[in-house]
Amino acid sequence: AAKADDNVPYKPAQFLKPSTDGVSPGDFVAVLGYPGHTDRYMWSSELERHQNLWLPQRVIMYGEWIDILDAAGAKDKAVEIKVAATKKSLANRHKNARGKIAGLERMKLLDERKAEDAKLREGGEEAVATLDALDALSKARSEREHWAFLLENLGYAPRSLAIARDLVEWSGERGKDDLERKSGYRDRDRDRVFSRLEGLVRDHDADVDVELLASFLRYADALPGKRIAGFDKIMGAAKGAGADNLDAYREAARAALEGSALADPEGMKALFEDPAAVAASKDPMIVLARALVGELAELEEIKLAEQGAMVKLGPAYFGLLAGLRPQPVYADANSTLRMSYASIKGYAKWNGEEQKPQTVMGGAVAKNVGSGDFNLPAKVLEKAKTAPQSR
Repeated sequence: AAKADDNVPYKPAQFLKPSTDGVSPGDFVAVLGYPGHTDRYMWSSELERHQNLWLPQRVIMYGEWIDILDAAGAKDKAVEIKVAATKKSLANRHKNARGKIAGLERMKLLDERKAEDAKLREGGEEAVATLDALDALSKARSEREHWAFLLENLGYAPRSLAIARDLVEWSGERGKDDLERKSGYRDRDRDRVFSRLEGLVRDHDADVDVELLASFLRYADALPGKRIAGFDKIMGAAKGAGADNLDAYREAARAALEGSALADPEGMKALFEDPAAVAASKDPMIVLARALVGELAELEEIKLAEQGAMVKLGPAYFGLLAGLRPQPVYADANSTLRMSYASIKGYAKWNGEEQKPQTVMGGAVAKNVGSGDFNLPAKVLEKAKTAPQSR
């Protein structure tokens, strides 16, 4: 919100007092929240696409971009601070993808879902038609997967390109009536868009931009089907160099970025205020962004068409599942209020190991293997040698 004298923090009449006692076995617990989106009922071909294509692709590419940011931050503390937020976002998605792959493989969910869909096909012509349409949708998504992945992840592209994309989209929407503009680019969004651009300029690092753009170019050059014309145009002699020849893409990236002046705060501000200047700009990143915005619009149209198809296919498939499964089938999360409730108790893991209701120090120490999410500070490990078991 804009700065205002009456824009002050909310002061509630009372506060809930947190308990320092924790919970005990048998206690009731509840969690209220607004989960954004879940996909618990993917049909078998869509689950197969996720497990074998979509998730592995995220692991590979997010891992590569994390390595780029790690290497840059290790050389310069100031750069480490600049890339910290982006790296955290990538790390969360990378970890999520790895965890889902491991979980799907452990649960053998794809085999289960294939068997389930085979039974559904025995339900008559309407069931077969629904599953055929869903399979066709998944096939189309698989065929465009690599092309769509780059476009959907332009938020992790070089800051210079991110600045250019915002400028191109902002200037392009200015010629429309306010209510006809894309969400996020209306008059009320002006300060927020400019603030985002200022942040991108602050976080810009020339060397990081080169490495990230080189990664995008190498990936774009290896696209098996549909190409991204904007990336092809700036590859120059690097086109066809091959995945093992990163230096060629690095040189192409450096050449394109050296001709860009978008990381200059005053230059960026001038373009933000002048849509005509953006439209006429020959800055290589703006030229690239104009091409990419066109491809993004194409992808958006495809997704909207699929969403329209799913308005009919989604409920039809859900109804088939509800008729097949003996247990209740509840709806996926859709940003509405949900309440989860349970009682505190132990459980048996997949390998038969019994888990107590609460973590004890011995269990925490056992999970400390020198690296990973369960690492403990050295002081805790030292105290654990003589401390009694505790929660």
